[in-house]
Amino acid sequence: MANLFDILNRSNYDFYFLVVDEFLDIDIPELSHFYSLSPQKLKISLDRKNSGRLLSHPAVLNFIKTNSLKTGRQPAIIPFKPSAKIDLICHQNNWILVGNPTPLNRLLEDKIKFPAICEKYRLSQIPYLILPFSENSFSTAQKQFGSDLVLQTHFGWAGNSSFLTPSFPQASKKFVTDQPIKFSPFKNIQLFLFIFENYLNSIFKIFDDINFFDGATPADLSINHDEYLNDYIY
Repeated sequence: MANLFDILNRSNYDFYFLVVDEFLDIDIPELSHFYSLSPQKLKISLDRKNSGRLLSHPAVLNFIKTNSLKTGRQPAIIPFKPSAKIDLICHQNNWILVGNPTPLNRLLEDKIKFPAICEKYRLSQIPYLILPFSENSFSTAQKQFGSDLVLQTHFGWAGNSSFLTPSFPQASKKFVTDQPIKFSPFKNIQLFLFIFENYLNSIFKIFDDINFFDGATPADLSINHDEYLNDYIY
């Protein structure tokens, strides 16, 4: 780790970690070019916990730009979670984004599409069904997996797209008819750890396969900001 610190300290980058949750506000004394930017440290307020809102705040932009002029190093932005707004701000200011581009992140975060990627690369998964939400599909999932079900939609934040329930009336308050839902059994932690360990051992097979994006080039993965900005909260 000492060698990594030395390499980063000799680099021509200042690293800015965007912090919207106070418990993630960290300092790394070994890194001389590391700055943890949080509302608490900069004495600002945000109407929502959102990394894009934090980075776009005038006080944050001013701090990064002023510090960059002082140090002569290029800013490298480290978000907790990628977003199109962060991508755009980094692009506009010629800053380095330390993270996945938004289109890649959207693909891998999509709970409805991700199982197909796992199947393609033979990654172990908890059993699942993807069906339009209805009382019939709920009953089908219970017959296959048992009464306790985990229901998930495409995307969410901090677990708000996942719902555990044995009751269709409860689920119907959260999901709408015919909405695509991933149904999974609620299993114990031992099964989860087994799946997770297997996943970690094999995930790099995805990135070793040159056909992962069916021949897509970096240009194909470039961001259409009009499309992606609509998907993220400002």
